[in-house]
Formats: sequence, C-alpha cells, structure tokens
Amino acid sequence: MREILRLVTLAVVTIIVVVAALFISGRTPTLHTDGMSGLVDGEAARYPARLEEGASHLKVPMPFMDRWHGLQGFPSQTTLRFRVPDDATAAQLQLEVESWLVDAGNGLLRVYINDVQRDSVPLAAGRHRHALTYNLSPADYPAGWLVLRLEDEGTTGNGSICPTNSVNMGSAVEVLPETALVVEFDKAPNDPNIIAAGLAEPLLIRAESDAMLTAWTSQWLSRQGVDAKASAENDFNVALKPHNDAHLLAADPGRLDVFGLRGITELARLRGAATPSTEAQTWPLPVSALTPDLATHTFRGSTRWLLDYKLSDLPNGRAPGALSLRLKPAQLQPGGLWALRVTLNGDLLEARNFDGDIEMMDALIALPVARQKSRNLITITLVDQTPNRSICRAGPEAAAQLVASSFLLPSSGPVTDEQTLIEMLAAEKTVTLNASGEPGPGTLSEIAGMLELLLPLSVKPAQPQDTPRLSISAFDFNQTPSQQVAGTTKEGFVVFKNPRSTSGDLSVMRLGAQSDAKPGRGLIVTW
Repeated sequence: MREILRLVTLAVVTIIVVVAALFISGRTPTLHTDGMSGLVDGEAARYPARLEEGASHLKVPMPFMDRWHGLQGFPSQTTLRFRVPDDATAAQLQLEVESWLVDAGNGLLRVYINDVQRDSVPLAAGRHRHALTYNLSPADYPAGWLVLRLEDEGTTGNGSICPTNSVNMGSAVEVLPETALVVEFDKAPNDPNIIAAGLAEPLLIRAESDAMLTAWTSQWLSRQGVDAKASAENDFNVALKPHNDAHLLAADPGRLDVFGLRGITELARLRGAATPSTEAQTWPLPVSALTPDLATHTFRGSTRWLLDYKLSDLPNGRAPGALSLRLKPAQLQPGGLWALRVTLNGDLLEARNFDGDIEMMDALIALPVARQKSRNLITITLVDQTPNRSICRAGPEAAAQLVASSFLLPSSGPVTDEQTLIEMLAAEKTVTLNASGEPGPGTLSEIAGMLELLLPLSVKPAQPQDTPRLSISAFDFNQTPSQQVAGTTKEGFVVFKNPRSTSGDLSVMRLGAQSDAKPGRGLIVTW
C-alpha cells in the first residue's frame, strides 16, 4: 500500500512540475501552420549544385508519384526504389522533403542510399522544406537499383513519465513529388531502353485495337511492382503494337512503342519488375513467400502478422487447407499469459492461450476452403495478457517472432466455382483474349482487376501459333452473358464483381446457371 501511495505522489508531483513549467514559459504543444518557412537557411551550401535535364541527362521521376510518401511520428522509416538505366555513367539524387513538427518538437532525419548512411538532417519545430542532393557513381548502385531509406527519431512530448506508442505522433516528414533521380550518360539519352527506364509512373498503357491486351498488360506489370494503368484515351505513354523485331522504339517525346509480348517483357525488365515470391514455389508454401515480416517484433500489449494472398499466385492456383504456425516468443514475467488469435478474411479460426514461459508456440490451423475467395487475408494476433501493476497504462515491452519454418499446406481441391476456374486457368500456358467494342477507362480498369484475380502471371495472351483451350471475353451492359454466347454449345463461367462486396470480390457462376439479370461489366471464360 505504501508503494502505491509513493508512486501516486510521484506522479502528481511530476504533473504539477510540468504544468508549472508550461505556464511559466507560456508554451503549448501547437503546430505552426502559418505558411512555409522556405528552405532551411544555409542548408543548400552543404550540397552539390543540381543537374538539369538536358542533352546528356535524363530525369527519372519518383516512383508512385500519385501516392503519399513519408514518415509519420517518431521513430519511423520509409523506402523508395529508383531503377537506374543500364548505360548510366553517373547519377544525382535530388531529394525534396518537408517536415512538420509541433512547437515542442525536435528530431533527426537520416538518409540511407543502398544501406549506406549519406546524411543526417536536424528537424526543427514548425514547417520547413529541405532540398537535399547527393552525387552518385555506379558503385553506389551496382545492381541497377537505388534504394532510398529514410529514418527519423525525436520527441514531441512535454514530459512523459510513462512509455506510450503515441507520445511522439506530433510530427510528419513528407517526401515531395519533386524528388527525382537525374541520370547522366556519355551520349544523348534517346535510346528506347533509356527512355523506357525514365518514363514517369504510372505507366499509361494503350493498345489501339486490342482492349483486352491493354487490360492484361497493365495488371501483369502492376503485379510485378511496376505502377501501370490501362488507358482508353489519348493520354498514354506506352503504346502496344503488334510483334516487331525491334521490341522497343522511341516514339513521340515521352512515349514508347512496345512490340509484342517480347517488348512487354523487355519493358518489365527495364522498369525493374520483380515477380511475386510465390512464383516458382511448390507446396508446402513457406510463409516467407507471403510476407517479409520475419524479424522480431518488439511491442506493448499486442502485435500481429498479415499473410495476404491471391489464389492465382499460389502453386497450381490451389487454395491452402491448413497453416502450420510457429511463433517464438520472449518469456513473460511470472504469471504472464499469451493469447493467440488467427482469423481468415475476418472470421475467427483459432483462439488459445499459452503459458508466458513457453519457448515455442506450435499450432496447426485448418483453413476452411469454402471461405476462401480469389483474394484472402490471414491475420495472426499475439496478445501479452500479463497483468499491469504499474501506474502507467502501457505494460512492459514484449517480443515475438514469426518463425520462417511456418508454412501453408494445400487443400484437397476446389469446392467453389471460383476456385475451380482459377485452377483451370493455372493449368494453361496461354489463353485467347477477346473484347467487343472499345471499352471506356472504367471498363478497362475493372477488366484488369478481374484478370489480376483470375490469371497466374505465367499465363500469357495467345499468339498466332498457339492453340489455347480457354477463351476469355469481356462483356458490358449491352449484352447478358447468355446473349453473348447464344447459339453456341460452349461451356464456361461468367465472372463479375460481387455487388455486395466492398473489397472488389468476384462472383463466379457456371455459364448455364446464372439468371438473365445483367451483372454489368464482366468476363466470360469458355472452352
């Protein structure tokens, strides 16, 4: 009892001292919002002069420019990857960031290029813009990639006696869209390979007479980390053309002609495409193919791991039937207890407790095949249930690690039409792609989204010399699936977005089983 009274007294005295200090100084934790303060004084002198795009220089824009990039709170980190063209003789990273800190805040921004620290930038209270420039040689990007990592640390608190995960949330560092990589060549950068590497993302894809090829190409590139979108308008920078020995040709300024599947494959290579880690895997499937998050988690209260997967990315398109889960936790204080929860698409599959001194948690968790869709998410949550006897709401730190020897086991086979169709497509090397009319941008985007969920990356559009078994056709509101294949004896499936789903799930039905209601935009797979 005396110990509790002593802690309460200490807390009250600390609060009184902090409040008194704030009152005397007249300071409150507010954020400067009275406009930008401009570039930090004297900072530009620390960096080399900036290169301009011109006869021997090409500017490679920041990837995914239409998204927000940055750091939120202390500590935090973020990563950006730039593809460096093969013929580059030198490069310059032009990094533009803007920092926002509450009035009581201060911190430090660290800049790493390919895991080598290049800079430390003090972050002051208020709103400030930083123009940071780094000259690079080929030794700085030996594999043709420049990986920029930003880390920050600091404080925005005014005297906290308890650990908390949100005490330092009064800060943000935004990577601005002006950030770019300027690449230098010993010749004029008009080679199509150089232009392909320097195109701004997202790539806007268009095949003038083949809408399905436009949709297939955009999703095929996107699934490999190249930001690409299907375009039905004249606003495009990649034009798909029939096969040509050249593969790639520079067209109008800022545009590239890509010829045939070989040209598309070469474009993917030049843009640094990376196939998903599930490709070329076999069953059982290690969890490392689904998540890179295998390092130790240090946390208070709870932590979680996310295993998201599309059936079309798994071996043979087969749905998993079980998860063999291994977690290695740190020992808890005496009397501590671990709680493990596992969900599939939000449905609780497993909930059990483990002693706080257990060395390894092993669990074989059945994954109901009937609950699996084309896109799925397994969530593993671990909770430290140790009673908290301190005056602070946050308990002591705990630690746990998802062990790499965890794996997924295959199911015995498909139980839904959707799973049956995906397995059928996974067994093919090529398919015929057909589109009626000239779909608009919205239709192309929806078609690309459906192809992404159905087709493995290894399945390509059929070429003239191929004899594919399956054919995929697009339809719109003008025709029901039954009308589109009327008068034929074809079998197949109709695919469209589930109108009751908010996450883009698909509805798949046998061609002869669906009603006459028009489901809108969709696909018909026939054989």
